[in-house]
Amino acid sequence: GEFFEIRDDDPIIWFCEGCDEGECLVCHKRLDPGATIDHRVHLEVCASLRGPKGKVEGALEAGGTTPCPGCGLAGRKDDACTHMKCPRCEVEWCYVCQLSLKDCDKAPPRAGRPAREQDIYLHNQEWHSNEKRCPMFLTQILEIDPGWLGEDWLHQSSDADFYDDAKCLEYLHRWRTIKLLQEVKEEIGHEVFARVWTHFPAVANAGF
Repeated sequence: GEFFEIRDDDPIIWFCEGCDEGECLVCHKRLDPGATIDHRVHLEVCASLRGPKGKVEGALEAGGTTPCPGCGLAGRKDDACTHMKCPRCEVEWCYVCQLSLKDCDKAPPRAGRPAREQDIYLHNQEWHSNEKRCPMFLTQILEIDPGWLGEDWLHQSSDADFYDDAKCLEYLHRWRTIKLLQEVKEEIGHEVFARVWTHFPAVANAGF
């Protein structure tokens, strides 16, 4: 028999009533109206993997940005320091640990100076020996750990590369994305995770 889906709020496949062109709304492949066997694949396989695929895609998207801890506005920093100020809610926060100025760990103010609780520079003091603190610039990590970006990078790098914030930023987000993907893998199960990875080209070609 033929396979079709009655249109509801969240269909798997959809066909245009005007031109009969169809599309799977999970994998986004175009569908031939007459290829009912192909429709079965989408109605069964794509449908069963829609939820897990959404979780994987969510991890890929979330790993490429950093949300404001105040309002959730996500973005990506420029090549300046790790001190952030949200343009929407004006919360100050650290791009590395993603904590607000109020919540992040800070060194005590220097003797003889007034206590300034809202001083984000205190969060950068002694960052190399205090795991709760963060560097003011990502490139400072390379001063402590030259191999942070990987052995291949270390062997091929020049002196100028040690001041390349863009490469450090890219690595930070890649590391975060991998961490989020690992969490999703544990949540949905290794077998389902592998099926998502092999069934959807957009996921497989994401670069991870």
